[in-house]
Amino acid sequence: MMFSRGFEEDTYSKIFAALKHPVRRKILRILNESPCTYTRLLNSLGIETGFLNYHLENLNELVTKDESGKYILSAFGNAALTLVAGVEYPSKRKPRRVFGKVNSYLVVFLVISLILSNAFLFYVYQEEYKAKTNAFGEVLILNRGFLSNSINVINSSITDSRFSQDELIILYDHMIQLSRQYKVIESLDYAHKVQWSQIEDAFDAFMEFSEDLLQKIMRLKSEKNQSSIYLNYAQCQYLEKIKSELRDIGAYSMPPQITLGSNPSVPIDENDMTNAVNISIKLQEKIISLRSLLDL
Repeated sequence: MMFSRGFEEDTYSKIFAALKHPVRRKILRILNESPCTYTRLLNSLGIETGFLNYHLENLNELVTKDESGKYILSAFGNAALTLVAGVEYPSKRKPRRVFGKVNSYLVVFLVISLILSNAFLFYVYQEEYKAKTNAFGEVLILNRGFLSNSINVINSSITDSRFSQDELIILYDHMIQLSRQYKVIESLDYAHKVQWSQIEDAFDAFMEFSEDLLQKIMRLKSEKNQSSIYLNYAQCQYLEKIKSELRDIGAYSMPPQITLGSNPSVPIDENDMTNAVNISIKLQEKIISLRSLLDL
């Protein structure tokens, strides 16, 4: 029947889609050994909460919960794990001989199995590449937003010639988010891991600057009921340069043409990355100078 066939194809499609990422295959193996709590899965996999939630959502047909709230394999999950085991660890069989001849049916079966296994592995590789590229693009877009908001806060401080406690709290929070995301970026774009790490160093330096400045304001508020740090002309000039360099780092390291979806693309230009790294080094020097001007 057409409905039965369509249901079967849809089931296989869901299983293949769920198995496209190695982390999800590892989750199935862990749950095959014993039921797991969310925390135990998180510790076993060594990934962030957001990523675990993402993978569990993609395993919604294969993973369920028991009465105690622990994650277990569903019937589809057991079937999927059997499929993975068959592909990744194919059993070795010696060809049977019938009346002195190799069983032709067995040979045909093995050849077809090999072809299907290779096709499946290629499919998994392609889907894993797409998932990784999509994740890379999404993190860069997220970082672009955090950076843009941070620059707006800095610009407001320059205009008012002061850092307020509320503005610094927002700025510090954005810097924390940027620092966390750069660690994810390094794992997704291993080819540029060194460059991303150097750029991260600059953002970490500015995050620490924001934290120290916030602590200074909190001390002033406690001692003198002063909730702002006022900036003179020289300090505003340095802050203006820092703002420009933060914007330039974002422009060079976060490509505007990011494509997400079934055919994702995140074009990273080598020259742009080199420029971003060079600006990051200069930025750290200016942060040190501004620290001195602000007695931090």
